Amino acid sequence: MSIAPEENPKPAHEPSEAQMRRMVEKVVPFIQRKLRQLYPHLSPALREEALQEACARTVLAARRYDPERFDTRFLSYARPHIAGAIHDVLLGEIRAREEVALVAAGARDHLAETSDRFEVMWDPPDVNRERLAALARSAVAAQWACVAAGSSFGSAEDALIEDEVKQRARVVLAKAFAHLGTQERRVYEGHYVAGRTFVEIAAELGVDPRTVRRHHEALLAGLGATLRAEGIDANPGTLGP
Repeated sequence: MSIAPEENPKPAHEPSEAQMRRMVEKVVPFIQRKLRQLYPHLSPALREEALQEACARTVLAARRYDPERFDTRFLSYARPHIAGAIHDVLLGEIRAREEVALVAAGARDHLAETSDRFEVMWDPPDVNRERLAALARSAVAAQWACVAAGSSFGSAEDALIEDEVKQRARVVLAKAFAHLGTQERRVYEGHYVAGRTFVEIAAELGVDPRTVRRHHEALLAGLGATLRAEGIDANPGTLGP
């Protein structure tokens, strides 16, 4: 009976912390040089994040490296770990930007028919600041409503949003509906799920479009309050599962 080899076995002589520190310190200049060469236009913050993640993966490689088992230098052994770390950081940044842009665009579509009622020439600054804050809260709520609806996105874009985030959005929406009326639910289903305009929903319900807008505002206010009660105040594209 054969025994399968242990995955990622520990080296026969695991290096000491001091030895690993020296190994990693020798590799850091290589990581910095490669980041400058391959990605010269990275922001300082993203460059530092990539460097830190690459160093963390290098530490893991140092723990596993055994010169008696690997016929290669440590830098050669660590290269795939370093490349994978940088790739993961940059891919995560691209994905986060796509998710943020996606849900923001979805929210704009659904807020486009909502009047902001700003009279900036006449209203005092503190009044308009509060209105801007309220509009921002509505935008965040609309983004979460988009994610909960799912079908508001095309299939390719919808795949960008993590399933765990979608489920989180649906749970929060269900909690909000517990405190909202039937009309708010009908507006959500018509506007976010089916993609109909307020005018089309109003004709279907036999009411004035302004009535549909009021129910939409109540929907976003209720969803926003539930989001804040759950400790959520950010675009769903910026959150992890």
